[in-house]
Amino acid sequence: MCLNDYRHLERGHMQRPHFVTITGRPGSGKSTLIKKLLEARTDLEIFRGRSFVTRMPRVGDVPDEYEYVVDGRFNEMMKAEEFLWTFPHGVYRVGTRKADIDKALLNDKSSVMALVPEAAAKLVQYIGKSEVVSFFLEPNPGEDLARMMLRGDQREMAEKRSRETRHWNLSFMRSMGVNSSYISTATENPPAVTALRTVLSELSKRGI
Repeated sequence: MCLNDYRHLERGHMQRPHFVTITGRPGSGKSTLIKKLLEARTDLEIFRGRSFVTRMPRVGDVPDEYEYVVDGRFNEMMKAEEFLWTFPHGVYRVGTRKADIDKALLNDKSSVMALVPEAAAKLVQYIGKSEVVSFFLEPNPGEDLARMMLRGDQREMAEKRSRETRHWNLSFMRSMGVNSSYISTATENPPAVTALRTVLSELSKRGI
């Protein structure tokens, strides 16, 4: 029995999923989409627990999304087995604590998170599919590189990260047990507007 099964027994029937996750390759527009989603839906909130990251703040970060720590502190947390997941992101690492996920399950609002595919899969495994609404964001060709360079990434590093995550797509997500909805921004509207409309429509269908 997974953690989520016990929570159903403790709190009764779950009225709505507790997590909305956005996955996409680096530079796909995840942070922009999350900012607009939180503006449009006051009943949603950024994941309160934050993710711990071993880098400095950068332009485009969602307020309160990250706790910026040095490598030594991150290593101590790993040794203490505080994280549900940790993953490398280029030259830095990101991790999320189990305790923060547990706390979010007790909130009235659904938490919004930007996650890599492996983290989205671990979240589903930890709390159950019924607690997660997942989206995969597909940028227009070239948009991801442009965004990465705009936020300060060197072109060589941006191209490297783009190559390394090229296999991230809807089929890859579903092969990992994450039933994501697809968001394409290839329309006449500004990409963020198209993405937001898609997410809001799907959340409405799910009763959120």
